[in-house]
Amino acid sequence: MELLTTRDNKEVWFHQMERPFSFDVPFPSQRYVAIVFSNDETVTDAERQTVAHALFASGCRCGVFAGHACGVWEWALDTACLESDADYQPSDEAFTMTTSHEGQSVEDIVCFGLMNTSFGSHDFDRFLILLIGPRAGLRDEVESAIQSVWHDSHVVPR
Repeated sequence: MELLTTRDNKEVWFHQMERPFSFDVPFPSQRYVAIVFSNDETVTDAERQTVAHALFASGCRCGVFAGHACGVWEWALDTACLESDADYQPSDEAFTMTTSHEGQSVEDIVCFGLMNTSFGSHDFDRFLILLIGPRAGLRDEVESAIQSVWHDSHVVPR
């Protein structure tokens, strides 16, 4: 993982995963937002569920999904949250918000992930940009979007 930028005690980190999709805990003992770009069309359901469970277990409490099968990725994290309780009734502390953003621009996705994901008692200060598989130029697009959203006096539409 690599720290991309900080603003007002908030940090944005970057990580790209490829097979075998191993996932290390990014922020021990902290809740965070994962902004996930799914670029690999060959990810199996089992691989997706393994990554989603790892995200949840590591403290991801908000998942913003874009790219290939983003709705399926969203469902995978929802399922990981539900399965965290034997009665499928996760606690408020375990509650996880998810969204998928099919067909939206990288800047819109990054803007949503950085500016619109705090809810209830969850006020996040850690953000993980996670690329599942490679996509040429995506990292540059993400960095440009972060610059626009956080550092160029970007006005968030209401």
